[in-house]
Amino acid sequence: MQGLGKQSRPRTLLFVGTRVLLDCMVGELSLPGYLTSTLPAYNDAELEGALESIPWSPPDLTLVIDPSRYSPAVVDRLPGPRLGVVADSDLAISQAGGATRCQLLVSLDPRLEWAGGHRIWRAIAPPVSDHFYTSAPAVGLRPEAVTLGRFTPYREEVLIDAKHHYDLLQIIEGVDAIELSRFFRDYPVAVYIPRQPGGGPGWQIAAHLAAGQLLLSERAPVMFGLEEDIDYVAFKGSAHLLELLGNLHRFPTMFFTVVTRGRQKAELFRATRVWGRLINDALIWLATIQQPLAHAGGRGGS
Repeated sequence: MQGLGKQSRPRTLLFVGTRVLLDCMVGELSLPGYLTSTLPAYNDAELEGALESIPWSPPDLTLVIDPSRYSPAVVDRLPGPRLGVVADSDLAISQAGGATRCQLLVSLDPRLEWAGGHRIWRAIAPPVSDHFYTSAPAVGLRPEAVTLGRFTPYREEVLIDAKHHYDLLQIIEGVDAIELSRFFRDYPVAVYIPRQPGGGPGWQIAAHLAAGQLLLSERAPVMFGLEEDIDYVAFKGSAHLLELLGNLHRFPTMFFTVVTRGRQKAELFRATRVWGRLINDALIWLATIQQPLAHAGGRGGS
């Protein structure tokens, strides 16, 4: 690995987070030169219990998805240097939690500059497990639609008419990546709505594209570089969503080109690609902080 020197052994990684996020954002991650372990925990109690039985030596890097979910004292007990991944920007804003105990913080939302009093090191695209990826777009046979995300008053306001008129399926939470990928195959159209108007983006956007679905999404200030009406179809409000779903029931293949482009763009979010680049950069950064002269590029002083 460039900048880190030759390694006599594989580097070790530990991913910590809820079971669903680990499954959907990490999956069975295989990176050359790394051994990867996961530690699923929904809250402090589960994380403390898991820490009691850790059989391995400290990893080269521990990646904590949504560290604000856990208390600083519990995150302090995680072995190795810690990198916090802010997937839920609303959570990070409302409570600092374990984000204050991470040496580095990254976010899926480039608008987020601080979390827990720490500056965000960089923004990243949402990593998506290989479970979701398909070689063939799902659209073209049926216009059935699905949406993924916990209940919020705003989401309900936008979705209520679509659920009544077009039987739009709403998956709340707790479904793993394999189950979700089955739903995505059965429902060729995906609807994404942030928790609140102008809210941060979610990893669900990338998962829908990876599954070859047609993505209908509310216009958002951040869409991971996706182009409106090229990679996905943008809408605003309940009436506009109803209009789009009605058009799809009459003409199911009308956005087939958008589906194809969206699936191609989904390769930017593949877990091996996103995690590989982030981990490489994080380890170089941490090594540079520890031994700055060793990574000065061999240049002499003047």
